[in-house]
Amino acid sequence: MGENGLTASDVALLNNDGMGGNGWGGMIWLFAILAMMGGGFGFGGGYRPQYATQDFVQNGFNFNDLQDQNRDIMNAINYGTSQAVATTNQVYHDIMAGIYDKYGELQRDIAALQVGQANLLAN
Repeated sequence: MGENGLTASDVALLNNDGMGGNGWGGMIWLFAILAMMGGGFGFGGGYRPQYATQDFVQNGFNFNDLQDQNRDIMNAINYGTSQAVATTNQVYHDIMAGIYDKYGELQRDIAALQVGQANLLAN
């Protein structure tokens, strides 16, 4: 290659496929690539179009219905779980509020006893 790009001999070498310049070398590479992709030769895992029959379309609708049902079930589970958590939290807070109330009553009773003791000692 020259400093200014490809020379005429470089272009000829790149375009020559080693088979007399008839262009079959490029076609062989194309067939090799298509064969590796499995395209159109009857072997490999190539794409084969399917036509939408009535059963095929019905199966699609049935699958969509199943997805909707699964989504509804998941929504119900999530709602039930959130309700259970909310109820558990409310019960916990109610219990804690009751304990704090009883603790407050106990502190008042102790304070009253201390006042009563102080009055007895003072008399």
